[in-house]
Amino acid sequence: MKSIIYGVLAFCIASQPIKAQRVPAEWEPQNAIIFTWFAKDLVKGLSVDSVHFKMVKSLLKENKLIINVKNNKHKERIISMLSNNKIAVDNIIFRNATFNFPLGNYPRDFGPEWIYDSLQNLSVVDMNWSFYGYLSKKSWLNNYLNKPIKRYDKQIAKELGINVAISSNIVSEGGAKEFNGAGVLMLVEQTELKRNQGFSKDDLDKVYKQLFNLKKIIWLPYPTYDDEHMFSNLIADEKGNKNVLRSASANGHIDEFCRFIGTNTIILAEITEEEALKSELHRINKDRLDACYNILKKETDANGKTYTIIRIPTPEPQFFQLDEKEEIIKQINSLKKLFNTNKLINGTDFPNAADLKLLPALSYCNFTIANGVVLMAAYWKEGLPEVIKEKDRLAFEIIKRAFPNREVVQINPLAINFSGGGLHCNTKHIPVLRK
Repeated sequence: MKSIIYGVLAFCIASQPIKAQRVPAEWEPQNAIIFTWFAKDLVKGLSVDSVHFKMVKSLLKENKLIINVKNNKHKERIISMLSNNKIAVDNIIFRNATFNFPLGNYPRDFGPEWIYDSLQNLSVVDMNWSFYGYLSKKSWLNNYLNKPIKRYDKQIAKELGINVAISSNIVSEGGAKEFNGAGVLMLVEQTELKRNQGFSKDDLDKVYKQLFNLKKIIWLPYPTYDDEHMFSNLIADEKGNKNVLRSASANGHIDEFCRFIGTNTIILAEITEEEALKSELHRINKDRLDACYNILKKETDANGKTYTIIRIPTPEPQFFQLDEKEEIIKQINSLKKLFNTNKLINGTDFPNAADLKLLPALSYCNFTIANGVVLMAAYWKEGLPEVIKEKDRLAFEIIKRAFPNREVVQINPLAINFSGGGLHCNTKHIPVLRK
């Protein structure tokens, strides 16, 4: 395929693999943003086209875009939609994705891990992939279903004309890692150990430090409860009935609840005592988030400086009872067949379809940082409780203060949250190719 770099991105090749110097932070200048335009709605009445259109409109002000599409027909439909709304496509490159769309929505997770080498060229660390830990690295399903996804980061590197510095057998997704751009990485211990069984935390600590030339790693104990394995157990709904299934799940990603937003600044989700008393989900997550805070307030950066920690609300859970004809229900049923199971991991049966509710992946921390703009979630619409509207407002004010020199745009990402991720998951930044 003709290099996507021609006419859009500056050309840069590192002729020999060179050791990493550092990982650039997401808030540094970017060359482009990659994202996937979903091919179909997951839930009736929630338009993925609307989400992606708003993303394009906001990002194009100061960013070039590379958009993964399913095929030429999909591409032409998108171009027609943008043109009809007077959105120029000059700074957009569309690439036909070779991966399976239901399995490969989020390029943040299986896309390239960027490093600057010692010559200040951008290079790629190629991590292993196991479909968020749902498939064993050695299973035939992993090889059959995931080969196109595993090749994706190398394909992007080739199309950009940059070097793959090293390939690693360690499994880790992009949304599971947070870099501060100055030698520090934050990880979730439970997630990394589940992805790489047979490795200890010390083993992984050494590997990551070597791969990315890190000075230290901050280990947080657990992900949020609603972002654990989608088939692990059932969550209690607003009435306390345990009949809620996670609607897909990244299975333990840090970008759902904790982010670096500066070299010495961290944003961390928060749940109040009052909220914890009203909801089992909030109560469990409060314990986990408070444990993270107690770790982070004692941590320092690579130079021994303590972090500024900013707390941000956790969205109100929204539970959806859906018809079996909905696309997301079909995908969940397909996964059940794929894994040949009618039971959850804890041994209980799946609830009957009539009783089942779904919880999409909701987060104010899953925001995208790009040139000149931050895209963040807002969930309120007419008819929903005022508490959602108030949390949207508070979250916006916090992000606006955190990024005073960027426009902050709120987008309702619910249509893509049903696939287990959000705005950050569905965007992968390309840093400046040569410093």
